[in-house]
Formats: sequence, structure tokens, C-alpha cells
Amino acid sequence: MINPAHIHPLLVQIPIAVLPASVIIQITAQLKCEDLSSNSGFSGVGFKLLIFGTVIAYLSAGFGDIALDKALASGFAEEPLKQHQFVANSAVLLFAFASLTQILIRWRNCSLKGLFSWLILTLESAAVITLFVAVYYGHFLVLENGVNVETAKPVL
Repeated sequence: MINPAHIHPLLVQIPIAVLPASVIIQITAQLKCEDLSSNSGFSGVGFKLLIFGTVIAYLSAGFGDIALDKALASGFAEEPLKQHQFVANSAVLLFAFASLTQILIRWRNCSLKGLFSWLILTLESAAVITLFVAVYYGHFLVLENGVNVETAKPVL
């Protein structure tokens, strides 16, 4: 059976790829003067990727807590682990806020153009930067410190 602490590194790859792509697609929609609340065109694709990536990021954070507990039990230093967790959770919260805002706007059948759409895209861009900082800290934990990395056993 798979170790639950190993699910985090499997899942986390999805939002790392999907969420920046969703922001780039939504910026493209805005530059093409699309209404970001539209469910078609670039706006629709960007929104769907945003929701999908945010849900997977939330699940990944949950399994990250399991991986954190395992790392602490194995004797790894708490400070870098907590730093990664704080930055990653901040990114998830920013994406969740952006997602819920867009869901609310669509639910209310409001238009998302102009200054407000640029504010949402600025928030999402800040979330992507925060996500990349979390990736950096995660990279440091795994590649530099070997957190939750098991040695491969040769097959004889």
C-alpha cells in the first residue's frame, strides 16, 4: 500500500502546472477583451483550470500535513518544514479566494471586465508567485535535506 506521506509529492505537481497556466490563459482572455465571467473561450478554460488546480492544491495541502507529521517524527528540523507549509497554505488561500470570487460573480450573473478583472488577475498572479516560493522551499526540503525520501532498494 502507498504511504500517505508520498501522496503529497504526487499531487502537488498538478497545481504547480495547472494554476500558472490558468492565470496565463485568463490574462490572455483579458487582453482579448473577453468577459472573465464567460464560460466560453479563454475565460471559460482559465476558470475551469483555476477551480481544478485549487481543489487539487487543497488536497495536496492536506496530504502535506501528513508528510509534515512524518518528517517531524523522523527528526527533521521543524522551522524549514513550517516555513514551506505556511507559504504553501498562503498560496492555497489566495487561489481559493480568487476561485470563490469568480464562482460568486458567475453565480450572480455579473460581468467581470475592466479594473475589477485586473484586480482578480493581480491577486491570482500574486498567488502564483507565492506558489513558486512554496515550490522553492519544497525543493530545498526534498533535494537538499532528503525529507521523506526513501532510498531505492535494488531488485536482485
